[in-house]
Amino acid sequence: MSNNFKSNSVIQQLILAAIQKMDLVTREEFDIQKRVLLKTRKKVEQLEKLLEQQLEVNHGNF
Repeated sequence: MSNNFKSNSVIQQLILAAIQKMDLVTREEFDIQKRVLLKTRKKVEQLEKLLEQQLEVNHGNF
């Protein structure tokens, strides 16, 4: 039983080391970044519409 315990311990250590190398984020960090991305995307869409409107206005002045 001692060998089985040692084998499981080694396997767990290897798995933990592999997971740590993956540079994972927590669910909370993921959700925060998702909200930031959505907010940024909305702002970009607003700016694109504003730019399009300005181009239409300026096009008529040429």
